[in-house]
Amino acid sequence: MKKMAVVVTYNPDEEVYKNIIKLKKQIEYILVVDNSSISNRFKLRENGIKVIYNNQNEGIAKPLNMGIQEASDEGFDWLFTFDQDSVVTENFVNNMLETAKEFQDKEGRFPILISPTYKHPTNGIEYDMAKVSNHSYSMIETAMTSGNLLHVNQLVKANVHFRGDFFIDFVDHEFCFHLRKLGYPIIQSFKATLVHSLGEVTERVIFGKKLSSTNHNPIRRYYITRNRLIVYKEYFGTQKKWIKIDFVNSIMEIIKIILIEDQKNFKMFNIIRGTKDACLKRMGPYRYTKKKLRD
Repeated sequence: MKKMAVVVTYNPDEEVYKNIIKLKKQIEYILVVDNSSISNRFKLRENGIKVIYNNQNEGIAKPLNMGIQEASDEGFDWLFTFDQDSVVTENFVNNMLETAKEFQDKEGRFPILISPTYKHPTNGIEYDMAKVSNHSYSMIETAMTSGNLLHVNQLVKANVHFRGDFFIDFVDHEFCFHLRKLGYPIIQSFKATLVHSLGEVTERVIFGKKLSSTNHNPIRRYYITRNRLIVYKEYFGTQKKWIKIDFVNSIMEIIKIILIEDQKNFKMFNIIRGTKDACLKRMGPYRYTKKKLRD
């Protein structure tokens, strides 16, 4: 089986290059789609690594779709998708492929998407989206983007792409919900672990209780709010339970922003903006300037 990876980069540093070199030891071909400006563009040169320069930040969806197109054009069977700061563990690639084979042996077909198990880089906490399973994998509703393994032929047949107008945030959930709506299985592998961080975690003690938050920046708060509401509207018919739980989580996020995060006013203002733009169906990149922020 032919396999490749797409890695989306933005102003990469030495740690990013180390991550990609580590990945290259497990996979033959990597497509790097660089969203950096010309002055900060991707500089690593190595056999088996192809670089496409966007020369501006195109978000996450467009580069991932470029990876799907490359995999299809070049006849690859499997495509791995990575953020630049994710770190593969030993035998990550082979463990993901073994999970795919185990699923095929049991179900008679390959899954269209396999998610790894995620591990926080500092505290070692694992993000288990499946919760309970008697196998080396479990069916899940949705997954984060980084570290996923996509079955290229099924994906091309389904004609499903990452939504470019989302730009970033909830791109992963919308993609998974679209696939599930079409009847494609999505699973999480318990054999493959990816070291990955969610935001810049902030912890504070409030009234004797420790609260933690992802502390996403204000612009990310805009995208999260706008795209979350679009997903709610478009998939409530098929994802009622998940959406109800996520809505409760969104209220908790706002409470944590007020209690423990920095830039509270800016973040709350952008939550309002995201809500308004979702209602007006204004999609694409963040369109507000710093001047408008002071209005």
